[in-house]
Amino acid sequence: MISPNYNFKVSQKNSTNTNIDIIEGINKLKSWVLTKACVLNGAIKDASIGPACAQVSEDCSYADFSPTDSFATSTPDQSINGLDRNGFDDSVDNNLSSTTVTDFTDGRKENSLVSSENRHSNCNLNISRRKDIYSKKLLEFEDERRDVITLRVKQKYELMVKEELKIQEGLVEVKQEYQLARAQTDLERTQKLLREEEDRASEAQKWKYFNEQRCCQRLNEANERIQKVLQKQQEAEERQKQHLKEKKMKLDKVHEYQILYRTAYQQLQEVTKTCKNNKDLFTALSNEAANLKATNERFETLVDNCKTGHVTQQELSEGEEIVKQIKEILGVFKKEVEAVNSRHENADKKIEEERLKKELKGKYLKENKETTVVKSESEGLDDCVDKESYQIHVRLLKFLQEYESSLVPLLNDESAKKFRFSCQRAINIPVNAISPISREHMQDKYSRLCSLLKGQPVVVSNNTITASSHPLGVRFCTNLLAKKFVNQGEHTVSSKPEAAFAIAGIVVSLWNEFPDFGKLLLAHFQLECPYLIPAFMPQVEGQSNEDYYKVLGYQYIDGKVESQDKFLKRMSGMMRLYAAVIITQQHITVPHPLGLREGWRWLAATLNLEPRADITATLILDMLEVAGSQMWSSYHHQFRKLLHLLCTEFFDHIEQVTPDGCGGPVRRLKTFLEKVIKEQKISPPTGVLPRNIW
Repeated sequence: MISPNYNFKVSQKNSTNTNIDIIEGINKLKSWVLTKACVLNGAIKDASIGPACAQVSEDCSYADFSPTDSFATSTPDQSINGLDRNGFDDSVDNNLSSTTVTDFTDGRKENSLVSSENRHSNCNLNISRRKDIYSKKLLEFEDERRDVITLRVKQKYELMVKEELKIQEGLVEVKQEYQLARAQTDLERTQKLLREEEDRASEAQKWKYFNEQRCCQRLNEANERIQKVLQKQQEAEERQKQHLKEKKMKLDKVHEYQILYRTAYQQLQEVTKTCKNNKDLFTALSNEAANLKATNERFETLVDNCKTGHVTQQELSEGEEIVKQIKEILGVFKKEVEAVNSRHENADKKIEEERLKKELKGKYLKENKETTVVKSESEGLDDCVDKESYQIHVRLLKFLQEYESSLVPLLNDESAKKFRFSCQRAINIPVNAISPISREHMQDKYSRLCSLLKGQPVVVSNNTITASSHPLGVRFCTNLLAKKFVNQGEHTVSSKPEAAFAIAGIVVSLWNEFPDFGKLLLAHFQLECPYLIPAFMPQVEGQSNEDYYKVLGYQYIDGKVESQDKFLKRMSGMMRLYAAVIITQQHITVPHPLGLREGWRWLAATLNLEPRADITATLILDMLEVAGSQMWSSYHHQFRKLLHLLCTEFFDHIEQVTPDGCGGPVRRLKTFLEKVIKEQKISPPTGVLPRNIW
């Protein structure tokens, strides 16, 4: 069943693609009209439609009333309105409505007249006739209506198609306009964004340029500051370099003055040795000797002041003045020596006698030493000398005597006097110049001395000296060099203890190269300082004090024994040089010719002897200060025992033999031992320590 609200529309979207079946639409309309008439039949059954409707109602039955009557009596407006609601044109609806109303009204009037006349007799005939009429009219109506509807529908369809085309064209235009407007809007928006982006880019560019300018400015300022700092630093470095250069020049100048002074002083000594009568010379040069002593003190003070590394122009001037002064003194000495020698040219015989006396005196002293030692052994004085150490000393002394005996022909040859003097200069100049300035400096001094002992040519003061030019020249230089190094211990090291290590380096290097040099060095060390044996000789019966003091190592000047301070200073210098030689190792692959074992031997042998006042404490302190650290590292546990014995037993013996008021060396040794005990935390070793630890 089709709903009265059935929407018979042509969709705008499908109008171009769908064919409307007009016949099907009319059939649907017909079915709806008939259905509506049947529905309304019961509602208008009793209603008055015409003048004779009441009689018809009474006389005629409506049981077989056809749907045509219902359709005729139905309201045309409803069907037309219904069709209109489904999309038909209003003109078509009005035409159909007017036609239907007229036809049905005429029929009802005619039916009403017939009914009134032949209400009872012609009822069936009227009904049949009306049915035929109505059917015929209905068919005509339907044909006419179909044609009209078809025409109207076609017109409506064409209008709708045209409208749809217009709408589509309008839509296209609207769409194009919309798209154009939208594109325009997008374009404007894009242009706006571009302008904003350009503004931001321009602003960013401005800020970038501003920041770059600021960065460049800051960079330039920083570069300027850096340049200023670098310039200041460079200026400071230049000033520092200039200061160091000036300092080095001043130090080199002082060192040059020192070499010149030592050379002049050495020449003065050599000139003094050439004098044939020293007594007359000292008498004539008493004032110059005082000036020389004052000059020495001034120069030592100058060198001590320069050790700090700060040398002033005043000190340089003073050094130059001191060098000039000693050269003047040297000139005076030379003149006076020449005068003295000229006065004693005819006194050769007397000089020969003096020389013989000196030789006899030396032999007497040596025999006296040997006699003293033999007596000490025969009497069993084990507290005076160590037997094993003494045997070593006797072998060295015998080697020295044989060596010096072989040099007698050269010493007695007057024609070789100039050669001997040249050899002395070739030894004295490099030995006096030994100092730890640089490796090259030390190598140069070693090379000179080594070349001399090898018999190779050596240049000294623009003169070439070759020790091998004389058969005994190399042996003479070897013995003379050993004496010179011992003399350095007496004078140089005693005044400047730090000089011992530079001298020891040269000594050990030469000792490794020339073994005889080492034996001669030990022999001269023990002759000049018998405490290196160690030996503490007592005075024998019938021995004079002078001879006894000479046996102990004291020197006599003008018949007077040297003071105790000078004696201890000389012995200390030799001990420090001796200890420095012990601990100096020049080559790792070559064994040390003496070694640290010699320090252990000496210290152990000394502790096995009875101590002597001053000298024992002084020499033990020197040995411990120089070689104690090395001995601690090498003989750790045993060295602790040795120190414990020194602190607990031997030191008490030293204090007992030291007179009151003469305890300077003892106090220094005590202070040193207390410091060692505190730093190393030495405690007494376990077990019983034997008295004879050697």
